[in-house]
Order: sequence, then structure tokens, then C-alpha cells
Amino acid sequence: MENVFKVKYGELSDREKRVLRDKFLLESGISYTAFYHKLRNNGFAPLERKCIAEILGRDKNELFGDMNY
Repeated sequence: MENVFKVKYGELSDREKRVLRDKFLLESGISYTAFYHKLRNNGFAPLERKCIAEILGRDKNELFGDMNY
């Protein structure tokens, strides 16, 4: 399965990536290395996907593809 979010993340500016990452780490409590592991392996849980979408102000399905969870 294609990692849609990894592509979308790559399109963000360096500043946008940093802001997203830092806000997400603060809200989720996961570590810096866990964030990049999840990014690389398309491993974000449904609540983490929702959190990322809210931070970016984007639709979850647009960011992660139409995943049924």
C-alpha cells in the first residue's frame, strides 16, 4: 500500500514539517524517533491520523488515503 502521508509530508516546507512534528509530539506523547518510524512505515494509528489532520487543518482521507479505520 502506498504511503500517501509520507508523500504529502514531503511536500510541506521545512518549517511546516517542524511545526507539525513538534505539535504532534506534544499532543501524542510519542518520541521523536517513533514519529519518523511511523512516518516511514505508514504506522500511524487512527487517533494519531486524526490528530495530524487537525494540526494541518486537512481531511484525514486526503492525507492518508481512503483507509477504512
